[in-house]
Amino acid sequence: MDSGVDERKSPKGFRIRVIMDSLRFTIMTPGGFPELLHGSIDPIPTPRVVFLGSQFELGHFPLGDLTFVNAKEGKMVIPYQYGESHDMKTILIPAESQADMLPVIIYNFKNTKDITTQSVIMGLAKHVVIDETLPKNEMVGIKVRYPLTNVYIQKKKL
Repeated sequence: MDSGVDERKSPKGFRIRVIMDSLRFTIMTPGGFPELLHGSIDPIPTPRVVFLGSQFELGHFPLGDLTFVNAKEGKMVIPYQYGESHDMKTILIPAESQADMLPVIIYNFKNTKDITTQSVIMGLAKHVVIDETLPKNEMVGIKVRYPLTNVYIQKKKL
């Protein structure tokens, strides 16, 4: 295996190949055919997911580094803990692939001051999961500043 490539085989036989210097990836189906992502077989950027809020606990991930998560029915399954609960919750984030495992880079920022110093990361982030306790004007500010980013508001379950 090339040292500049991280290649994994999923439990269902998909081959995910990440080019490490560009963090772009391709997927081969179990039948050996390239999966079309974004209408192309060219490598596409690894999705970046930002969790924003002091209540998220993501210590089980190597934050800011490439990792792989399970996927189901075209959605990445990302586990996290929230608040004082030790129960593991999951968020399902849309992904174009039908693979059962996908590459992702996850970040966890505690407040909006943290993201202002990380504008490059925020510019690359495709998805932002926001704690519902964040003030509404800050949520709107994120959507205005990063209009192409999908924003998900995590509500506390009673």
